[in-house]
Amino acid sequence: MNDLALEARISGTAALYDIDFEAALTNEKVGNILSNKKEARGKWQYKAVKTIEETLKDADFVVISITPGTLKEMASDVHVPEKYGIYQSVGDTVGPGGIVRVLRDVPMYAQIAQNIKKYSPNAWVLSYTNPMSICTRTLFEIFPEIKAFGCLKIQYNY
Repeated sequence: MNDLALEARISGTAALYDIDFEAALTNEKVGNILSNKKEARGKWQYKAVKTIEETLKDADFVVISITPGTLKEMASDVHVPEKYGIYQSVGDTVGPGGIVRVLRDVPMYAQIAQNIKKYSPNAWVLSYTNPMSICTRTLFEIFPEIKAFGCLKIQYNY
């Protein structure tokens, strides 16, 4: 949201969907505060929506950033393997923690891909979730014609 507020060449409406609608409402508030600051060059309107259909219908761009599971589950991705002498810094991409993360992420990514195919088949899709390569590949497995790419750790400087 901050990067969009700083970029004058693009603007529009961002529909925000989260299975926790309160989280989407919080993001709506934050996004609109940023967009309405006098320093903002990109003018965006952020809107929390309750359904995936409303989010994706005729979208030009889709950004997927999900974290399935609870914080307790994510902690176990790292700490359970430690009991067996396997130490991971994060456990979201490789190793036992990464495998468990894949098992949580892939079903959701498959469903998201089906919805993109149905509601916004021409959208460009940015996958911003670890394990990035497996999540992005899931999009292509479900919807081979999808225009998608995965990335993480984007650095943007002005």
